Amino acid sequence: MKLEIFVSDFLNEYISYREYYDDMTDLLDATIDNVVSTNTIEENKIIINDYCGDIFDAISLYNKYFPNDNIYSTKDLFYERLAFISLFVKIYPIVYDYLYSYNWNEKLFIKEFNIAYSGKMNNYNEITDILDSIINEYVVKNTYISNKEIIIKYYGNIESAINVYNSVIGLLQYSSMEYIYSQLAFISIFINIYPKIIDSIII
Repeated sequence: MKLEIFVSDFLNEYISYREYYDDMTDLLDATIDNVVSTNTIEENKIIINDYCGDIFDAISLYNKYFPNDNIYSTKDLFYERLAFISLFVKIYPIVYDYLYSYNWNEKLFIKEFNIAYSGKMNNYNEITDILDSIINEYVVKNTYISNKEIIIKYYGNIESAINVYNSVIGLLQYSSMEYIYSQLAFISIFINIYPKIIDSIII
C-alpha cells in the first residue's frame, strides 16, 4: 500500500466534499476501516510491519487506544484491527498537519477557494473583495514567524516585500512587528495568488 497515494486520495475526497462530512477523524476512521476489512490477512500483516514495526508493537499500540476491545475472536479480526491502528496512527498526523496547520499551502488554498466560491460570484471585483478578506483573516491569525516565512518564500527578503507593498498599497505604516509582518505576508500572498485564482475560478 502506497501511503502517499492513500493520503492524496483521502485529502482530495475530504476537501472536495467537506460540506458533507461532519468530522475529518470520522471519515479517516471509516476509510481505513474499509481498507483493512477488505484486505487479506497477508496484506494487513504487511501494513502492520510497514507502519508499526511488528505485531507486538501493534498490539501494544492498540491496547493503548482501545483497552477494552477484544480482538482475539478470529484471526481475520485480529489482523484487521492491528492494521487499522498501525495505519491510523501513521496517517492522522500527516492529514491533520496538512489541513489544520498554519503552514502556508498555496495549492490547498486555491483548491479550497475554488470549491467554496466557483460559480457563486458575479464579477472579478467580488472575487478581489472576498480574497482580500480571507487572506487578511489568515495572516492576522498567524504568528510573526509564520508570516515571515511566507514573505521569504515569495520575495526572498523583507526589503523586497516592503517595496512591493509601498508600490501597490502605499507607504507601510510602522507600528508593531506583528502588524508589519502580517501586512507584508498579506501582500506577498495576494499579489502572487490572485492571478492563479482568476485563471482557475468560474464566475
